[in-house]
Formats: sequence, C-alpha cells, structure tokens
Amino acid sequence: MTTKRCTCAPHPRIDLTDAYTKYHSSATYTDQQNSSSETEEIHKACSSHGCFHVSIRHPTFDPDRGSISMINCLSKTSKVELDIESLFSPSFLNDAASNACDMSNTSTFKWEDICNGGTRVAHYIDDSGSVQTGTFRGRSAESGDEENSVPEPKLSWEFQRCISTIESSKTKQLVSKSSNATPINEQRKLLPQWTEALHSIAAVVIHLLGIPSGLVLQEKPCECSYQVPIHERSKKCNIDLIRVFRYDALQSNDITLGSSAHSDWGTLTVVWQDGKGGLQTYCDLCDKWSDVDASAMHPDNNSDNSNNDDVINFFVHIGDFLSLATMQSDGSSTWHSPRHRVLCPSIRSCNKIAKEPNFNSQCRRSLVYFAYPPPGISLKDAQNAVRSLAKSNANDNFNSATPSTHSLSKYSVLHNQSAHHALSEQKQLQVGNSYDNILHIPFDEVITEKWVQVQRK
Repeated sequence: MTTKRCTCAPHPRIDLTDAYTKYHSSATYTDQQNSSSETEEIHKACSSHGCFHVSIRHPTFDPDRGSISMINCLSKTSKVELDIESLFSPSFLNDAASNACDMSNTSTFKWEDICNGGTRVAHYIDDSGSVQTGTFRGRSAESGDEENSVPEPKLSWEFQRCISTIESSKTKQLVSKSSNATPINEQRKLLPQWTEALHSIAAVVIHLLGIPSGLVLQEKPCECSYQVPIHERSKKCNIDLIRVFRYDALQSNDITLGSSAHSDWGTLTVVWQDGKGGLQTYCDLCDKWSDVDASAMHPDNNSDNSNNDDVINFFVHIGDFLSLATMQSDGSSTWHSPRHRVLCPSIRSCNKIAKEPNFNSQCRRSLVYFAYPPPGISLKDAQNAVRSLAKSNANDNFNSATPSTHSLSKYSVLHNQSAHHALSEQKQLQVGNSYDNILHIPFDEVITEKWVQVQRK
C-alpha cells in the first residue's frame, strides 16, 4: 500500500560547501570520504520531500580552489539577472533570427511575433571552431498534464550539454555572413558556463547518494562528433540541457501559471532562481501548494566588499526516472518526484505592462538544468542498482509486477502530454502500460518522445 507523506514547506536545507569542494578538487575523492552528515541529509531530503535547498559558500576569487570557479558565474545575482535579460532583448533575438536555421523569414522578423509562439534555432561558433546550438522558444503550451493546454506567459532559451555539435559548413557560412554574429558569439558563452555550473551541483548530489558513476548521470560531456557515423551519434550524445526562463510580470491579482503542474522526467533538476518567488511544490497528503522560499536565493553579494561568507543558493529536486528507480512492488517510492508549478509575478503598480516587457524589472528569471541518465541506460538498469541504495523502509524483496496505476499516475513521464490527448478515464490504464513500455528501453529514447509531446509537434 502506498503511504502518503507530507511534503509541505519548509523544504530541507543542506550546506554542500565541503562536499562540493572535495568532490571537484580531488581526482581521488572516494565514497569513503563522504561526510556522513551530508550523506544522511541528502537521503533524508530525498525521502521526505524529494527536493531541497542547496547552499555553497564561496570566496570571491581563490585560484587555489579551482572547483569553485565553476559556480562563480552565478555569484553575482544582479549580473546573472542582467545576463538572462540580455538573451531576451529585441536586439539579441534579431541577431538570433539572422543566425537561425530557417533564413527564409529573416527579413520579416518581428520581436512580438517570435515571442508569441515563435521558435529560433541559432548557431554559434565556439573558440575551437565547433558549431553549438541554442533554441529560443516563445510563449507556447508546453508543460503540465492538462488536456486543454494554453500558451504560458514565459520565454526560454535552451542549450544541450553537447560540446561537439555536428559540424555543418552551411551553418558556418550562415553565421559568418551575419553582420550581427559577434554579440551572439559573446552571449552564447553564458549558456555553457551556466550548464556546467548547475551540472556540477547534480554530480555532487548523485555522488553523495552513493549511486555508481555513469548510471543515472552522465558526468562527462558527450562524445558525439560530426566525425562519428550519423547512426552512432545518438548513442554518444549527452541529452542533458539547461533552460533559461523569463516569466512575464502580469497585471493581475489572479494566479497565472507560467508553468503548469508537472513532475520532471529525468534524474535530477537543479534550479537557480532570482528572488521573485513563484516556484511551488504540491503536497498530496495535505492537498495544497507550498512556496519554495526564494528569499535566500539573492543575497546582497554584489558589492566590492563581498567576503568569503558569500553563498550561492540552488534548489534541487528528484525527477521521475530516479524516483521510479526506487519504486517498490506496493507502488511506494523511497525518493519522491515532486509535482511543481511556477506562478508568474504580479505587477504591483497601476502602470500597464510595457509593450516590450523584457525590460520590466518585475519579471521572474531562472536557470533550470535537467539531468538525464546517459544514453543507453534503461529504467530497469537503474532499478537494479538504486533500490538497495535508497535505504527504503518498504519491502526489500522487490516484486517485478507493475505497481498500481494510482501510484504511477503522479509521474508526468508516464502520461502522454500531447495536446487534447486521452480522456481522464483512459489515462489510468495508459500510465500502467507506459511504465511497462519504458522499463527496458533506453531512457534517452523516452525523453526524445516526451519533448515531442510537450512541444506539441
């Protein structure tokens, strides 16, 4: 029998400074060196809420602690907010449009059009000459389980953790011919920097949980390349990605969902958010939503007098893949995959929202890193190794029978999230079938199909 648990706020808080520094500073860091208190805190948080705050103290700059440099790009909150905002400015999106795959409509580009349901795939040349890709998505219906999805008031950029994007001479020609390519090439450096910063948090969490390397998280960048035969590339490409979100500030006292209720599909999600708030998690036992405290996300560490007590804060939550890997025969999962949503901020003044709201200081900005298992790993592969590590109080003799559809229904990865899909009475049966269907196939194939669903292709 599945036991409900209270997952209301406050969410657990864990200081990972020492573990983070040791993990990223030592090539010989082993499980035996884990802090027992940090390991215990991580396990407790995964079991109680499935999500938790992470804080890491850092010096302003210390060349002897190279590991910290990975997250220094997130140490100045106001700068991160400005950097995020710059990615959504009309001038930057104009540049992105001129570097888009589809060049046919460049001359008729309008900022308002691309922000309202538009998509741009822009290519950038990195310092080594490789072509990397960022995708912009305007306001569209792409999250949640609702049948009648509506466009959500947010803009986003996404960047896959792939350092060897397939080389295309045509793409290079398009980029090099653009007179506006330089600003994009400067700004595009932000995306891989933020990606590696948030990935470094996920790596420490997985390590503290004691999960074998390479099972649920791909620690190294991908090995794909234009030199690899095309039929082999998908087996080597890292599908982890970062999404940079900008949620509209709206003139309304009503609750407006920027991201509708859902659970994340993968291993872990690592979030950096500004101080506007809006992220909420759902407690099934109490049937209510709780705010994720954002007050600690933006300390005043932007002055020249910053000291070594400065802290960078993140929010981490378990994804469906890792939660299902701990599922017992009675349908209970040791590590909870929390349902969550994001509310758009409200404008508190009587002034109308600007025609180009990207410059509105009241919008909400966040960086969200989605960590997935390496290519080729199935849910069954993870279950074989993870259940014993999860320290479950449930029956240790796992039965391979399919858990009840009721216990599975909370997982978004098991729902078909296409628009206007099945009636609710059909969904209960379908989630059970989905579990059986995905159990043995490579999970990267599952994720590819899920993106097709939510992007309504």
